[in-house]
Amino acid sequence: MILLILLGLYSILAGARSQYTSTDGRNWSTIEEENLGGIAMRLKLLETPSLADQEWISLEFENLGGEVIPIRDAFYEIRYQIYDKKGGKLLREARLSSRSPAEIIDGAFASPVPVVGLTPGHNQSARFPSTFGASLLGFPKNGPLYVEALASVTVKLSKLESLNFKWENLTFDFLWHQPPATTLPVLTQRLNQLLAKPEFAPYHHHDLYTLLSIPQLSKQVSSDQLITALEKRQGKEDGRHAILFHLNDQHADTEVVLDFYLQKLREKDLTALIDLAEAADIWDNRFLEPLIALYQEANTGIMFRVMDVLYAHQKDWKNQEGISSILSDLLLYKYEEIIYNTPEQLDASDLLIWSSAISMLGKTGNPEVIPLLCPFMQCQTVVLADELQEDRGSMELPRARRVCDNALEALLRLEGKDLLKAYRKAGYAPPYENGEGDIIIGRIRDEMIRTALRKKRVCR
Repeated sequence: MILLILLGLYSILAGARSQYTSTDGRNWSTIEEENLGGIAMRLKLLETPSLADQEWISLEFENLGGEVIPIRDAFYEIRYQIYDKKGGKLLREARLSSRSPAEIIDGAFASPVPVVGLTPGHNQSARFPSTFGASLLGFPKNGPLYVEALASVTVKLSKLESLNFKWENLTFDFLWHQPPATTLPVLTQRLNQLLAKPEFAPYHHHDLYTLLSIPQLSKQVSSDQLITALEKRQGKEDGRHAILFHLNDQHADTEVVLDFYLQKLREKDLTALIDLAEAADIWDNRFLEPLIALYQEANTGIMFRVMDVLYAHQKDWKNQEGISSILSDLLLYKYEEIIYNTPEQLDASDLLIWSSAISMLGKTGNPEVIPLLCPFMQCQTVVLADELQEDRGSMELPRARRVCDNALEALLRLEGKDLLKAYRKAGYAPPYENGEGDIIIGRIRDEMIRTALRKKRVCR
């Protein structure tokens, strides 16, 4: 992130830079050097940087005194836009910012005392300006990328109030190059090292994601290697999600991957269940037996997870005798004190529970439960505040705020309909602004409910 700030200075202060060749033969530019009360700050940039360069941008401090000078505060923020070429198509944009002063200097927390400071002598900027920045900029496929950015950085030193470095609203541009073909072995080695040794850090996830997205590298990684790397990890920042995404995209139907998840489901491994909820292409009909067993034994929260996985593959089991009934019967048993009532018999908290249960019941594929929905199709009680709504994600589904909304969605699912397609057919066309969507979808749903009640004789 500092890397982009630094590159901003590179453009702004181009006239002040000097060039030199490092001991490894690479050409660098010193963009700017500033001195404040015995503290020097230098900005260095590698010429023609690319993803193959693990160190290509550096913010350095030189403490010319004999004492550690604590960093009282440090922060940077970068907003940048990446184009396919100057004046060309905008590919993506992002806002990046630091989370703590420790992200400024390498080894800032090396001692037992958590003090971030400038030690006497040379202080190198933390590694993720280069590593994290490179992974975010990625691998240009068709020549260099053109980047425009707006950045701000502040470093306040507690030695003296006057020892403050501050850049505000720096605008800059630069070219991010495609790695030379001769560096692919270097990138392959880096990918193998990342897979073998997880780290709990944001740049680790992004590094893995970026390198695995490069076909020239990822095709050399086997399913076995990916599964081994996956088992060493637990969450997003240690790289599990990056590996899972690649497995789902490139290895979903391989025997190694399917056998791995089958065994994990038989072991009732909940991490594997979460994986399958996020990686819809990883599926084998052999998963049905352990998933249904887990569904029958699990608490309500796990039941929801299992149901999400099963519903994503409903076409593979809906016509198999008995499965829909098994799924629905267990829900009816668990919620029998609520689900067989009418809206008038339930208070607000019970209506919330009913809405959650009926949402899951709609995914069972059992049309025999439709009569249970009918009394609630016109109940407009709001069951969830806006801030508690589930994330409908990339599906762009409108929020199910009212009891009748949940009943309608359960009915549509039980009829085998795709929710988003059904809403769009009825006139829903996101995105909307300033809450307009809630008003519009409310009217659309009301009409959909009226239509459904007219057609559904079972609700008369």
